[in-house]
Amino acid sequence: MGVVLARTGLTADAVRAWERRYGVVRPERGPGGHRLYSDADVTRLRLLQEAIEGGRRISDVARLTAEELERVVAEDRVARSRTARADREGADGSGRALVEQALELTRSLDPSGLEALLRRALARLGVRGFMVDLLTPLLHEVGDGWARGTITIAQEHMASTLAQNVLAEVLRTTTGAGTGRRLLVATPAGERHGIGALLAGVTAGVAGWKVVDVGVDLPAGEIAASARATAADVVAVSVVNAPDAEVLRELQVLKRLLPDHAVLVVGGAGAEQIREDLSADGIRVVTDLDRFAADLA
Repeated sequence: MGVVLARTGLTADAVRAWERRYGVVRPERGPGGHRLYSDADVTRLRLLQEAIEGGRRISDVARLTAEELERVVAEDRVARSRTARADREGADGSGRALVEQALELTRSLDPSGLEALLRRALARLGVRGFMVDLLTPLLHEVGDGWARGTITIAQEHMASTLAQNVLAEVLRTTTGAGTGRRLLVATPAGERHGIGALLAGVTAGVAGWKVVDVGVDLPAGEIAASARATAADVVAVSVVNAPDAEVLRELQVLKRLLPDHAVLVVGGAGAEQIREDLSADGIRVVTDLDRFAADLA
C-alpha cells in the first residue's frame, strides 16, 4: 500500500473505498494478509486518479478497461493543455495576458472583476496552473509595484485579500482526508502575510496531504504546540517580508521545539535572504512551488 500511495498520490482510504465499492483492482494477499499490488494495478490507479483530477466521476470510469481508461485520460490531457495554453496566451497572443488583465483590475480597484477573473482562471487552468501561471506572478507584480510606488496600499490589500480568499476555498476542497501524511502551515511572529503559507498548503492538499492552516503571526511555541497536537509530519512556514534578527530567532526556536520526526520548511521571498543561517540549523528552505511539490512527493 505504501508504494501505491507514493506512486499515485492517492490516500489509503480512497484506494480501499474504490476497491470495495467498484472493484477497480483486485490485489492478492501476502502471508500476513497485507495487499500485494501489481504494476498493472498501480498504473490503473494512477490513471483513475488523473481521470478524477480531470473532472470525471469515479463511478463513470471505474469499470472502464485499461485501453478505454488510457483513451479517456489522453483526451483530458489534450483538452486541459489546449485550455491552459489559450488562457495563458490570451486574446492578444501574449503569455502575460491574464496577469496584465488582473493588474488592470487591481489598479482600477475593481474587486468583483478581479474575483471573477481569478475564479474563471482557476476553473480553466486547474489548481496548479492557476497558482503557477497567474497567482504567483500577479502577487510578485503587485508587491513590486507597491515597493516602487506604482501600486497603492489599498490596491495591494484588495488583490491580496481576494487571492487569499480564493486560495482558502481551494485549500478546503483539496486537503486530503483520513490518515494520510499531515502538513501544518503558518507564519512566524511578525509576519502577517499568509498567502505564501496558503500556496504551500494547497500544493500539499493537491498531493493528497492532510493540511492544517493555523494562521499568521504566531509565536514559535504556538506553532510547535499545534504541530504536536496535529501530529504534523511537515511544518511549512512562510516569510514574505525582509526578515530581521527576531524572525530568524523565532524560526531557530521553532526548529528546537518541534518533535524530532517533524521537518521544518521555510519558504517565501524573505526566506531566501536568510537561507544560509536557516540551513546551518537544519531548516529546509524552499522558495519554488515545483521544488516544494517534488519534496513532498
